Amino acid sequence: MAHPRSNHHLEKTRSERLGKCKLCGSFDIELLAALPDMPVDIGVLYDSASQAAQAPRREILFEYCKSCGLAQNGAAETAFLFKPGYEVSLHHSPIYEAFLNNLARELADRYSLRGKDVVEIACGNGHFLRKICEAADCRGIGVDPCVTLALQSASKDAPIRLISEFYAEKHRDLPCDFVVSRHMLHEHSHPSNFLKTLRDTLGDRQVPVYFEVVNARRTAELSVVWQILFEYRSYFTSRTLSLLLASCGFRVLRVGPTYEDGQYLAIEAIPDPTWDPSQQISASPDPAEYALFRHFASAIMDKVTKWHEILTARQAAGQKVAIWGTAGRGITFLNLVEAARMIPFVVDINPDRQGKFIPGSAQEILAPVDLQRVRPDCLILTNATYRAEIEHQVRSLGLGCEILVA
Repeated sequence: MAHPRSNHHLEKTRSERLGKCKLCGSFDIELLAALPDMPVDIGVLYDSASQAAQAPRREILFEYCKSCGLAQNGAAETAFLFKPGYEVSLHHSPIYEAFLNNLARELADRYSLRGKDVVEIACGNGHFLRKICEAADCRGIGVDPCVTLALQSASKDAPIRLISEFYAEKHRDLPCDFVVSRHMLHEHSHPSNFLKTLRDTLGDRQVPVYFEVVNARRTAELSVVWQILFEYRSYFTSRTLSLLLASCGFRVLRVGPTYEDGQYLAIEAIPDPTWDPSQQISASPDPAEYALFRHFASAIMDKVTKWHEILTARQAAGQKVAIWGTAGRGITFLNLVEAARMIPFVVDINPDRQGKFIPGSAQEILAPVDLQRVRPDCLILTNATYRAEIEHQVRSLGLGCEILVA
């Protein structure tokens, strides 16, 4: 079982390595939790159980910078992730799709994007970029190493153009009136370096930028233990996210929670013409945030143990248990809770994930309709956001199973 380390193990681990903050560069790091043997990515699924069981795994080191207050994964870097075929789309959910539609319209109106050029960094398959271009009747360019050759070729004669690359200095000359990047910044190994590159490529142009990340404060407040992923290199609050952009040459226009339950953070900014790259970052931690993250980390072991006991009791009683949700939270739950590895019925609404196998725990991902064959006694959801939506689907399948939220 990939179980969080005890305090003794944390001190030993901390003494064997030297962390560095991804925001301010400080070495004054406190290790709050260590989760061993976790899959290194959530967007790469496997064609067989044997392949999935051999998926790369690493230890997650949940750290807190006592100089600026950033929470981060301080584990060593590894070569993985973000290549063609990486799949984490959520737009198959009506709730999420409605959010994207509203966001596209809001950004199109706020920044008067009609007839302009939008660049999306880490665009995935271009789903949101298409939405914003449709809402604004504008042009779009998506830059993402996960873009497949097929998508890249198909976009040549389309309103949007997709480029299968990491965003870099060479993209300086892309036509650009607005930059959007969703759920990339907290996964970037060196977010400051990336933002400084972006700031440099924008130059003197007053191009607005929109970034969206996971809301770390909300994650901690709700004790969403399953939100801890190896891919997440930084856990931003409104304060640390604003500090990051300001330190990289942007003037923050607005920042705050977005999406259901405020589980994401959105920040909008423009290049700051007075920025001095040589100026050192000046920051101090927020005592309330520090206490919150410490409490969150200390609760990880309790929550993992609780769910192991729940599942063990259900299995001992002969109940059929199924899991709904195989995105990041689902993969963490299935790998972190030992008894969850024994659950054979794992479903997801995303057709591109169905028929594939979970990294680490190695269950096959089924379609929701397969639950009619399984007839589970209990269905566990790994994300409370979609409870009403999933309950409706479950009842429409004629199932009367108990529904719990992990």
